[in-house]
Amino acid sequence: MVKDLLVCSCKVGVIGQHSKDAWASEGGKVEKTKRTDLSPAFAAIMMETPEGKILGPLEDGRGYTIVCLDKKYYGATPPLNKVRKAIEGRVRARKNKEKHDRWIKRLEQNAIITKKI
Repeated sequence: MVKDLLVCSCKVGVIGQHSKDAWASEGGKVEKTKRTDLSPAFAAIMMETPEGKILGPLEDGRGYTIVCLDKKYYGATPPLNKVRKAIEGRVRARKNKEKHDRWIKRLEQNAIITKKI
């Protein structure tokens, strides 16, 4: 299955000149990058951002990143029969957690606690 790909660069040459990462020799330009190769937070921000938009500075553990998202290549959507069980499991888990949380809240509200010293 093809994953979503992102092409990132910075058309503002001055910013690219200050790159100190693995892409510094390319002026900060990063070719196609799988969304799964990015941190979940960065990937979410980039997937919500329109193409051609400059993002940043975004902070991570290594410093700050400024990104110009040139192009998004969306991967193929998997067939429902391949993901149905996983989706049903997530929905079931969420419903069970909500039910459990309501039960705990009722227990807390109805609890009689006495302190004996």
